[in-house]
Amino acid sequence: MNRYSPSGALEGTDALLDNAPCGFHSLDKDGVFVRVNDTELRWLGYTRDELIGKKKITELLTSESRAAFQDNFPRFMSDRSLRDLELQLVRKDGSILPVLISSTAVLDPQGNFVLSHSVLRDITKHKRAEQDFGGFLKAAPDAMVVMNPDGKVALVNSQAEKLFGYSWPELVGKDIEMLLPERFRVRHTGHRAEYCAQPKVRTMGAGLELYGRRKDGTELPVEISLSPLETGDGLVVLSAIRDITDRKRLDTALRENEERFRVALKASPVVVFNQDRELRYTWINSPVLAWAGRDYLGYTDVEILGEEQGTRLSAIKQEVLESGKGIRAEVALAFDGIVHYFDLTVEPLRDSRGTVVGITCASTDVTPMKEAAVDRERLIAELQEALARVKLLSGLLPLCAWCKKICDEQGSWQSLESYIQTHSEADFTHGMCPDCLAKLDRRAQRSSQP
Repeated sequence: MNRYSPSGALEGTDALLDNAPCGFHSLDKDGVFVRVNDTELRWLGYTRDELIGKKKITELLTSESRAAFQDNFPRFMSDRSLRDLELQLVRKDGSILPVLISSTAVLDPQGNFVLSHSVLRDITKHKRAEQDFGGFLKAAPDAMVVMNPDGKVALVNSQAEKLFGYSWPELVGKDIEMLLPERFRVRHTGHRAEYCAQPKVRTMGAGLELYGRRKDGTELPVEISLSPLETGDGLVVLSAIRDITDRKRLDTALRENEERFRVALKASPVVVFNQDRELRYTWINSPVLAWAGRDYLGYTDVEILGEEQGTRLSAIKQEVLESGKGIRAEVALAFDGIVHYFDLTVEPLRDSRGTVVGITCASTDVTPMKEAAVDRERLIAELQEALARVKLLSGLLPLCAWCKKICDEQGSWQSLESYIQTHSEADFTHGMCPDCLAKLDRRAQRSSQP
C-alpha cells in the first residue's frame, strides 16, 4: 500500500504513468476518478475533464461487472489490495472494453483509506481468442497453450493453469519460455522462430526428453504437440502439453524389469524363443546356441535343421498356430551327427486383441538325462543277465551222491552248508528232522542190547 501525498498520486511518476502501455487511474473513497492516465483515456474515449471528479468507476461498468466489483470491494478494504479482477468497462461510444484490474489502497498517516491506485490491462485479444478457442480448450483433456508468433502466451485453459501452477493472468502476454527450465530457454527461442517460419502439425522435440517448469520451480517431463492455426488476428500456435511423469516412471520400471528378465534368461539353461506365423525366429534368449553353433534369428527350422528334421519340428509348432493351444513334446535332433533330446513346450503368442501372431517356446536339452536313463537300463539288463548266469551255474554244480559235498569252481570239495554260506547271505541253525531222529533212536536201542 502507499501513503497519501497532496497531489493524490505517486510523486515523480506523472510522465511514466501517462505513457505506460497499461491503463492507470486513482479513485477516492467514494469511487470517483481523481486521476487517469492518457492510455486509459484513449481506451475509454473520454477526456480527462469528463472523468476527473465527475464520474464513479461503477458508472463505467456493465451490470455484471458492477456486481463483481461490489462483491470484491469488502475484500479490497480488508486486504488493502486486489489482484487481477476481470471487469468490463463501457466506453463512451457504448462498446465494451474487457480489462484485468489490480488495485492498491493509499492511506493517510493515521492509516485511514484515502485513495486507490489501479492498474488495468486490456484483455480484448485474450477474450477474442477465448471466443475462438474457448470451447475447444475447455473440453481438451490436456493442458493447452495458445502462443502468438512473437512467442507471447495468448490463451491457456484450466488444465494448463493446474499443470504449471499459474493463473491465466500470470501467463497471458508473457513469453512462452517462462514455462521452460532456464537451461532450455535461449535455445527454445531459436526453435520457436524456426517453427513459426515454417509452421506445421508435429510433435515437438521428437526423440528428445522435454521438460516444463512449474511456478514453484519444480520440473516435470512433458510431451508437446504443435498445431498452427490461422485466426482473424493472424497465425497462432496451439500447443497441447501432456504430463508424462507417470509414463516415465512406468517406462523406467519396465526397463529395469526387462533388464532383470534378460539377465535371468541369458543365464538360464532353458532356451526361450519366439517365432512369427511363418515360424521365423524373432527373439531368443541365446541367439547363438552352443549345441547348434549358429545364429537362429530370422531363419526357419527347415533352413537351420534341413528338410527332414525341420519339417518334423515345424509340424508340432504349426499345430499350436492352428489350434491356439499349447503342446509339450520330446523331440530328437541331430547336430553334426550327435543326437540331442529336447523337452519342448510350445504356447501361442497373442496380440492385444487375442489374435495368434506367433508362438513362444521353452526348450530344455535333456540329452544328459536321456543318456543316464539309457545307462541305467543297460546296467539293469547286465545285472539281470549275470543273475541268470549264476542261477544256471548253480544248477550244474557237481554234488556227491553220498556225502552231498559240492565241487566248487576251483575244483575243491566242500560241504553244502559251507558253499551256500560262501555264495549267499544265508545262515544256518542246526536241528534234526523226524526221520533222522527215529533212526538215531533205533541205533541207540540196538547199542544198548546185550
